[in-house]
Amino acid sequence: MKKLLLKLISVLSVPIILWYLYALNFTAYYMDDEYPHCMQQKDHVNNSSDYNDIIIIGDSATKADMLAYSVGDKSVYNISLSSATSVEAYISLRNYLENHGSPETVIAMFSVKSLTSNEWLRTRMLYFRYYSLSELSELYKKGRELKDPYWTADGIEGDMLRYYLRDPGLYLPAVRNSNFFGRYDANTRIYEQTAQDRGWLSFGTNENNYDEADIEKLEHFEVVPMQDYYIHKIIELCEEKDIDLIIEQIPIKESALEETDENVLDEFEGYFTELQNDYPDVTINPSPVFYSNVYFCDYAHLNPVGAEKFTAEIYDKYFPDDI
Repeated sequence: MKKLLLKLISVLSVPIILWYLYALNFTAYYMDDEYPHCMQQKDHVNNSSDYNDIIIIGDSATKADMLAYSVGDKSVYNISLSSATSVEAYISLRNYLENHGSPETVIAMFSVKSLTSNEWLRTRMLYFRYYSLSELSELYKKGRELKDPYWTADGIEGDMLRYYLRDPGLYLPAVRNSNFFGRYDANTRIYEQTAQDRGWLSFGTNENNYDEADIEKLEHFEVVPMQDYYIHKIIELCEEKDIDLIIEQIPIKESALEETDENVLDEFEGYFTELQNDYPDVTINPSPVFYSNVYFCDYAHLNPVGAEKFTAEIYDKYFPDDI
């Protein structure tokens, strides 16, 4: 009986071992197309490479809207992260500073959705295993302390473990869709292109998008506890490192202006005005920025023409002597 049991265990262990060898070491072969630019960003901030005068942090809208070309003699890198919030922006910036040194300026921008929601926590950040174990522990403890609805949600502990262990039930759909090795070439191209563009990423070239903007869906503008806490942490980190911090607003499509409750716009501006009052030495634009729909490729991201326009305006506004 004992021999039979040992034989059964050895037989069953083979596919488990093969799964983990594949799932942990061949992620570029089966993960979807958001994974490579997420990993390129993670690799860049966690490895010493180059020094940059200006660093851009934020979410996918920041990644799409801000090109990272040089401003005169000042070098620029966009370490914004798709599906991220100020939580990941803080972690990214902290890791960047440890490995690259302090830039002169950090430009931070966060979309309405990444301030008022964190629906991508499980499906993107945990799914991609973006956090180290120590970072995950840090965020979990802080989320519990702040009673953040996403970090205290039912089943979050189990999901953290399942994602970290690459539970086949969570990853086999992606493996099947990729035919095990089908996404490597495409993912490699995205990774290399993102690195070449210094972190900038286009979400498409469509124009005149009239999809509902995130701000239109809100009855109130209320920043999630974790996002609020880590915006303050970003400010304090920049103050500690003597870095000039600029907090700007991401463009919202013009058509959303008519469809958004006035109280939402007032609450939006009120949040950033209060932040400015708390930190008078930080440059903060509290007012929402609206752009013609012609410049949007989807509900939230500027197309390349819009990104060129917005980037030029930001650089001209804050670095006129360097252009």
